[in-house]
Amino acid sequence: VDGINTFTCECSADWTGETCTMRVMIYEVLKHFKSYDESTVKMLDELLDKPELIKETLPFFLALMSRDNQTDISWDQEDMFEWASFEGRELDVKKDIVKWNAATLGNCFTFNHDSRPDKFPLRYAGEREGFRALMRVRQDEY
Repeated sequence: VDGINTFTCECSADWTGETCTMRVMIYEVLKHFKSYDESTVKMLDELLDKPELIKETLPFFLALMSRDNQTDISWDQEDMFEWASFEGRELDVKKDIVKWNAATLGNCFTFNHDSRPDKFPLRYAGEREGFRALMRVRQDEY
């Protein structure tokens, strides 16, 4: 380094890169991507500058993750259901409620899903029969 035509940046704790132009927070996120371009970095910068955009763009951003990662970071049956029953019989939520993943919604849950060989036919009508569940809403997280 001759000190005239070259330089070395010493970044503060919040910045990184050869010329200290990338936020560390963005760098940590991008490490999990196989590839990205300048538009991804720009979008992340905008999200940090305007946090109110996060709720609108987060589902689409998460959709870029691998299916396994999407499933792992989303809610599971035990996270959502305190209990579930059908015609008064308690269900095994892990077995009887099928978990599937939609890229922009996260994990979704279906009772009597087509993939299940054993179905629960409705034998009695009325308010007390059919599928019932107590959900963990966690309204304090919204």
